[in-house]
Amino acid sequence: MKKACLILTFIFLTVIVIRAEENFSTFLSNAEKYFKKGKYAKAIEELDWAKKVASDNLFKKLKSYFPEKVPEFTAEDFEGGDVFGIQGISRTYTHNKSGATIKITIYAGSKTGLGGLASMIGFASMMAGMDKSKETGIVTSHGIRGNLIHDKNNKETTVVFTLQKNVGVVIEGKGFDTPDMTKKFAEMIDVASIEKEFL
Repeated sequence: MKKACLILTFIFLTVIVIRAEENFSTFLSNAEKYFKKGKYAKAIEELDWAKKVASDNLFKKLKSYFPEKVPEFTAEDFEGGDVFGIQGISRTYTHNKSGATIKITIYAGSKTGLGGLASMIGFASMMAGMDKSKETGIVTSHGIRGNLIHDKNNKETTVVFTLQKNVGVVIEGKGFDTPDMTKKFAEMIDVASIEKEFL
């Protein structure tokens, strides 16, 4: 019984892989054929596969904007994320000696979700102006400005770039005495090109 289940699982996964590798235009063509025949559920299924292919390619493209190798840091595997209902892709870089980390995340989601994130950063910036333990500033990367907040007590720095089409780039530094390293990572990222991916 267990062997039969393993065989069925293998067949199922094989079918998924084959379907995922089909040409994007084939899915669209199939969707149109099903739609004309009135088989709307099948048309939606084909469009879902086309969307998956497009999404996979988008994430592959977005991965190319993350620094691959940074001296004195080890790059961890990519991860998915969800903040305020926003889907994102992130990567953490760990300093080889101190263990301090830099986490870069590219978010793409609803206007409400990204607006909530931006509002939170804006409020934090305002409060930081009244707190001597916090430092605020502006970081410019490839012509686009981002907001910076550095918490001296907790050794945490956050840089947020709010882009068009509900896209955002967030860089979080933890374990650094100053915001310099987080700013350095922020300046490595071609934020302008990331924004163009969604225009």
